[in-house]
Amino acid sequence: MRVVTLKELVRRVAASSRTPDDVAQKVVATLVDLITKELEQGNRVELDRAISPLALRRPAAAAGSKGVPERAEPYKISLVMPRKDFFTSLVANRLSGPRSQAQVFEGIENFMGGMSSWRPDLVAVDASQSGAREMVRALKRSKETNSVAAICIYAEGTDPNKLDGLRVREDESLTEPFELGELVELAETEIRRSHEERSFFQQQIHFQMPTRDDTIE
Repeated sequence: MRVVTLKELVRRVAASSRTPDDVAQKVVATLVDLITKELEQGNRVELDRAISPLALRRPAAAAGSKGVPERAEPYKISLVMPRKDFFTSLVANRLSGPRSQAQVFEGIENFMGGMSSWRPDLVAVDASQSGAREMVRALKRSKETNSVAAICIYAEGTDPNKLDGLRVREDESLTEPFELGELVELAETEIRRSHEERSFFQQQIHFQMPTRDDTIE
């Protein structure tokens, strides 16, 4: 796979649309800037043709950033989404780095079925999918997977703390809209926490019940 520069794309746009180079440059630069901003805000950008997000690499860690702890094998991150598309590929690419690998699973069944070959350190799941709560509960109740960090992504307007009974909670959550940088930072924080706690705890489960402060002694 060769690298295609922005300058080359501008030349192609100018040639195919028969417009001056300076006009094509403004159009391409504006389009790239707008698409990048929308994606960074967590919005989906639908394009008529598929575009590989591999050029939109994860930014280098800022000076002083903790990142994730070093270890021999890279940390594995699973993104469990209703479907694979340009946006989910971009998210996976932003979550991948020198110490981590991210993979998109289309649907909860596919993710659970692939657990034997891809044992994640962190799972980020679209909570709007049917069975998302059951998936989190299954992960946290098993001794083999209870240390896997779980992040649920909720749709805009959803209250993650609203209860309809006893349930096993995810470790962290995000509510749309959010910037991709927030998800990356949260994922790194959860991987660090899980890495540190693995040596201290054999099993940890978070429960949430609809109680009030005045009923707790």
